[in-house]
Amino acid sequence: MSTRNNTWQISGQKSMTEYSFEYTNSRLVAKFLLVTYSVALLLAIWLFCYGFFLTAIWIFMSVAILILILGPRLFRRYVKLNGIAFINDNSLKLILNNFDAIIQFDNIKSYQVVIFIGVALKLQLKDGRKLNLVANSNFCNSEQFGFFCDELEQALELSQATKEKSFFEKRGNFYFLVTMTLLIVAAVIFAVVVSKRTPSAIFMSAFALATLWGGYYNTMKRNRRKVNQKD
Repeated sequence: MSTRNNTWQISGQKSMTEYSFEYTNSRLVAKFLLVTYSVALLLAIWLFCYGFFLTAIWIFMSVAILILILGPRLFRRYVKLNGIAFINDNSLKLILNNFDAIIQFDNIKSYQVVIFIGVALKLQLKDGRKLNLVANSNFCNSEQFGFFCDELEQALELSQATKEKSFFEKRGNFYFLVTMTLLIVAAVIFAVVVSKRTPSAIFMSAFALATLWGGYYNTMKRNRRKVNQKD
């Protein structure tokens, strides 16, 4: 489904620009991961108790790898949803799977866009309600949702809503990533020199850290693009 930029007149309001996008049923994804990892962990613990230490570790790691490889293919059609949003100068209209709403910008207290394995949008309303939408790139096309979030952020910059920085936009977390990278490099060197082998836990940690670096890079790339567009 391609992103549309059509103009509509809705309920006597100012003309609104339409955006079509895909997003993810986050609750269903969380339930799937919780059940799968719980079963794998219980099986690993059972094997560990009977003395099959290496087998327990390899089973848990194999399940984790299989989830990363096969999960998106098997469950994509169950967790992928379609949504439509309309934006004008002072409001946002959302038409989602089980939720329709018109949100005035004056009622938005803060907003946040997170770029990490897709795109996540968080809106905090002044009445205490929260709206969280996620487009996980493993399960849907997050590019369309990212474009919508770019346009929404641009519209909200003229409102009184506060922009909340994501993890990757906070300056201190860059140094955290650098520190963790140096620690993993040191661990690899130590493991190779002293024990002549690299533990699997180091590979898992390096993979997780690489994912965080990917989120940081994509966030910085997006911010630079927004600055260049303003110039």
